[in-house]
Amino acid sequence: MWKGECFVFDNRVSVKHDLAVGSYFICSGCRNPISPKDKKSKKYEEGVSCSRCYDTLTNTQKTRFRMRQRQITLAKRVGKKHKFQKEF
Repeated sequence: MWKGECFVFDNRVSVKHDLAVGSYFICSGCRNPISPKDKKSKKYEEGVSCSRCYDTLTNTQKTRFRMRQRQITLAKRVGKKHKFQKEF
């Protein structure tokens, strides 16, 4: 048995021992797992970047990711799931 959470290759990102969804998320910029603590970084922007990739992404990439996140947010607001939405 493992300690903590286990990384999984689906939209849950991590699971606990009872296979419940864990506390980790995926950064939309670099696709690396991020913890709730990572989300507190000034370089974290939902749907755009985390502290690992913030300095490596170009402004063009960040602009594209912000537009994608805006579309996802608008879809959620009207009760729909956007095709780029990666949440479990």
